[in-house]
Amino acid sequence: MDNFIDNNPIISGIILIIIGAWLLVYQIESLKKQKDNKHKTVLLKTANMNMIGLIVLFIIGGLIIIFKA
Repeated sequence: MDNFIDNNPIISGIILIIIGAWLLVYQIESLKKQKDNKHKTVLLKTANMNMIGLIVLFIIGGLIIIFKA
């Protein structure tokens, strides 16, 4: 992974930007849901969606690495 980042800084930077944007969007969404109803289950659901989204992004990043490298 270190070699990939060294050889392809633009692609790895784009992946990091996408992950950061995803986290920001879900933090904002979870804050909106906290204001609507203050149940812990809502927080758990948003945390699970966060993890699923990160896993999907890492899979997409892995595919980019496989096809570009």
